[in-house]
Amino acid sequence: MLKEAIALDEAGHQVHVLNSIHSIALLNEDLSLIAGTKISYEAISDASANSFTTLRDKLFRKIGTMLVKKFRIQNPNALGYGLNRYIKRCRELAADLYICHQELPTYVGTVLLKHGYKVGFDLEDWYSEDLSVQKRMRRPVDLLKKLERTALNKGVFCITTSHAMAFAMAQRYSSKVPNVIYNVFEPVSVETIAKSSNPMRLIWFSQTIGFDRGIEEFIAGLNMAEKSYELHLLGNCAVGFNEIILGLINSRHKVIFHSLKPVNELMPFLSSFDIGLALEKSCFDSRTYTITNKLFQYIESGLPVIASRTSGQDEIMNRYQCGWQVDLETPDIVATVLNNIEPRNWKEMRERAISASKYLDWNNEKKKLLSIIHDSLKGVNKNI
Repeated sequence: MLKEAIALDEAGHQVHVLNSIHSIALLNEDLSLIAGTKISYEAISDASANSFTTLRDKLFRKIGTMLVKKFRIQNPNALGYGLNRYIKRCRELAADLYICHQELPTYVGTVLLKHGYKVGFDLEDWYSEDLSVQKRMRRPVDLLKKLERTALNKGVFCITTSHAMAFAMAQRYSSKVPNVIYNVFEPVSVETIAKSSNPMRLIWFSQTIGFDRGIEEFIAGLNMAEKSYELHLLGNCAVGFNEIILGLINSRHKVIFHSLKPVNELMPFLSSFDIGLALEKSCFDSRTYTITNKLFQYIESGLPVIASRTSGQDEIMNRYQCGWQVDLETPDIVATVLNNIEPRNWKEMRERAISASKYLDWNNEKKKLLSIIHDSLKGVNKNI
């Protein structure tokens, strides 16, 4: 969303961001990232504060979640904090266009549609098809499906993360196919020719290093490989998960954990490795059809990729041929892929990744976004 807000600001639009605060550290990071822009930033809810409003927000969220889990009562309070204040503030702003990200704002957007406002939706995940069946028991899935149907059929525009996701959603909800904006960044400068490390260094990253991300399944194949590798994992490790990983991995390989990196340091850090791991399990539709942002960031860092086979990742890997694909449920195939990676084919895949990064560039996707926004604003903001 930061990239989009800055792009709109640079294009001359007045951008006002409404959000919720979850920690002061993240708030300060947000403010530093928009420093030097004209973007207005306003917190509707502050979950980090010790105030009556915060306690009330948390109580409403807890009650909303309980109603879903215990009685299957679909209610929007289970989606987040400060629902009514979001709606009230949005109406006060009387914006020419509202763009709604994530679950609670999607609900807010459907309310704004009823009041005649122009609303676009950015479905960055398939919300009703996200998380495992067990975890969905606490989520108002039926409500989310209703919101998605409304967004896709009545929003002035709808954006999602992949063509695979766009076609699947359109088929499910009998809607027009939403627009696709890839969650790409600007590539870093990398050398066209380089030698691989010995042993090769594999990198996987996310906010959280934990279960159901394909790491354990990949290690099962890694243990069957004849070659030695270094496995690097970057992120906040779930409690006890690092001990599990250390217990799983064969002593022939080495695993190294890294803490999270600031945004401006991540891609230069990634570029120092040999291969990026885009390990996504097709355990639910959201993960099957989306394209994980890490796949793009590896490519933009000049890394060839080992990617699990999902409809979303196939979309990129089949087109750009910048790495290898594996079935995480078949560890011997993972091992075969790892055994067959040689300096020569690694170099070829690296050069393809660097070539792909020239197309998978935010400067290209930004033009698509601005065109969508321009079309949606026809008839208003004559000075822009």
